[in-house]
Amino acid sequence: MNLIDVKNLLFKYKMYSGEKEEVIEHTAIDNISLSIKKGDFVGILGHNGSGKSTLAKQLAALLKPSGGIIYVGGMDTAKEEQILDIRKTTGLVFQNPDNQLIGNIVEEDVAFGPENMGIPAEEIEMRITKALASTGMTAYREASPGALSGGQKQKIAISGVLAMEPECIIFDEPTAMIDPESRKELLEAIYDLKRLKNITVIYITHFLQEVSQADYLYVMSHGKITLKGTPETLFKIPEKLVENNLELPFEVALIDDLRKKSVDVPEEIYTKQQLLEFLKYHFQKDKSDNIVLSEYKSERKTISESSKCNVKSQAKENSRYGNSMEKQSDSHSISVDDRNEKLADNSLGDLNLADETEVSKKSHELDEAEVSKKSHELKETSDIKEDAFKNIDEPKETESTKGITLKNISYQYKKQDSGEEKYAIKDISLAIEPGEFVAIIGRTGSGKSTLIQHFNGLFQPKSGDYFFNGENIWEKKYDLKKLRQKVALCFQYPEYQLFEENVLKDIAFGPKNLGFDKKECEEKARHAMQLAGLSNELEKVSPFSLSGGQKRRVALAGILAMEPEYLILDEPVAGMDAPGKKILFDLLHHLNKERGITIVLVSHNMDDVADHADRVLVMENGQLKMDGKTEEVFVRKDELTEMGLGVPQAVEFYLDLKEILEETDIDLDNAFSHDMQYNQKNLEVSQKTLELSQQNVEINQKETKEKGTEMHEKKIEASNEKAKEYIKTKRTKNVGIPLNIDELAAYIAGGSL
Repeated sequence: MNLIDVKNLLFKYKMYSGEKEEVIEHTAIDNISLSIKKGDFVGILGHNGSGKSTLAKQLAALLKPSGGIIYVGGMDTAKEEQILDIRKTTGLVFQNPDNQLIGNIVEEDVAFGPENMGIPAEEIEMRITKALASTGMTAYREASPGALSGGQKQKIAISGVLAMEPECIIFDEPTAMIDPESRKELLEAIYDLKRLKNITVIYITHFLQEVSQADYLYVMSHGKITLKGTPETLFKIPEKLVENNLELPFEVALIDDLRKKSVDVPEEIYTKQQLLEFLKYHFQKDKSDNIVLSEYKSERKTISESSKCNVKSQAKENSRYGNSMEKQSDSHSISVDDRNEKLADNSLGDLNLADETEVSKKSHELDEAEVSKKSHELKETSDIKEDAFKNIDEPKETESTKGITLKNISYQYKKQDSGEEKYAIKDISLAIEPGEFVAIIGRTGSGKSTLIQHFNGLFQPKSGDYFFNGENIWEKKYDLKKLRQKVALCFQYPEYQLFEENVLKDIAFGPKNLGFDKKECEEKARHAMQLAGLSNELEKVSPFSLSGGQKRRVALAGILAMEPEYLILDEPVAGMDAPGKKILFDLLHHLNKERGITIVLVSHNMDDVADHADRVLVMENGQLKMDGKTEEVFVRKDELTEMGLGVPQAVEFYLDLKEILEETDIDLDNAFSHDMQYNQKNLEVSQKTLELSQQNVEINQKETKEKGTEMHEKKIEASNEKAKEYIKTKRTKNVGIPLNIDELAAYIAGGSL
């Protein structure tokens, strides 16, 4: 029996183009039909602007069709007299929880729906308790919704709908602002609604991973249904999902990548468990044939090419300042550039540094004891699991005069119900230097948003000091306006920062407040639009008529127009589809690498953090628990899991596979040690390169001293320092665990499968 029937649904709405108030009619839903059985779990997927949220409002009788018909429990959503009964039958959890929170305290808000349905007080009490327990918000029963974080508000909104116990619940991207552990708990609770109570669930999302256990899926694009079928059916056609601008589930993307790397994964495999079993079988087969996975030819090639690139890059740095390093008349002479080019062209497997005789004729003999010492030092650094991240719990030094420096910062707020003061953040010390790309992670309510609002002076700490470029910002003479021009904050819901009548005016508002004239403001606004990937055609369009992703880019453009040095973003890609995320992250990397803008990203998505951040700060209960390089932090799975965070899916899969293979007595230290071995070989090559470069520097220092070119000596010294920094970076960069799908697929495909 169908609970919902949709036949030839059409919905159009009007858009206003700003100053001229031109009316444009837009078709949001274009002649779609679907059926949903009672008790089914149905996923509706699509990119931003595909019509998903509009369809959700239609099913909940919040909008009336422009054409076609919708039946919910046999009732017509177009008939006014049936709307109340339809809304009792179908509950809707909005994408933005602030749109449906109305109570002074959480308990009142959750009770609002059942009270309006005429449920007895005793039963309402029981429903409140059960609903809050389902979302993990029992401890906040007496709290004010306004004092909660974005993720906590979303849980309260979901609790309010759960308390109404409708026959059907529509979830419109409910996990967008929730941490990984809470997301897992919430999804289990939602699936339990179907399993235990036979409630029909319609789940709208960008994330295919979240609907992998659904009964049926519909994919929307530009108001139409473009794909439909079971998860098993759709997950086996990844190319079609990508064509519809969807981000593939991790295991589907991994399988697709493995097939592209010539790993013959059977067509019937599409889940994580199936893939693990398949790999277990093949690794066992390889073991029986005395084949181990240390012979990773493709990985060797990748690292070899990477090493060549790095060495050539270093050679370029050395030769940039070495115009006086011309080839000598002696036929045995060789320049730094020539020597490094030859080194780059040697394979890693045959570490034979060419022309040793020629090098020695112009260079001093290497001190064998020193080489032995350095080799021992490199061997020590290879034991990454023990040494590379042992001190990441300790706050980084905060003595730098450049950038953001917090010293023992604490902030408290008063609970509205009791007046009791509670720490939002406590005794935090850290330094963020110019040019970094830093991510801040932590569970909902861990203090992330409070912390970043200190960065541009929105919050004043109760204790501790904040220095920006060496100046204490809370001294009376400090100009906070100057700070906020340099340190810009993009809020959790950036669309809340939009208020002007058209896009161009909204983006130009910041420069206008900084005192620029109209022409300069518009120039800066147009340049910011270009950076944010916004078409000039949107200049006169009202920002409120744009899609969610476009609104976020307009808000970001408004910040970029002020030309900040530090860009702080609180969950900037929440609710964005795959193309929108790519555009934003490409922009952030451009700003970071090409313009030197420091990026601080708050995120609940561990995969995004692993892919983009160089450094990770981990918050828990208002305290800074970890501060280290991305690789160093994510290798600590157990500790992160205890904090309710988890690790990137590639790390999770790697560790699961490692455990399975260890159970079958396959030595993964050999099987997956190629990365450590080749990284070590890479370090040895790099160290040898540095030693040769230093010898050449000594030669050229002698030459330049004779010429009396003091400036040239300084440039050579600078080049030498860069070489040392390169080696230092290489020693700590890779911790031997894949952080993303590309790395994981390379490890597996490079073996004997």
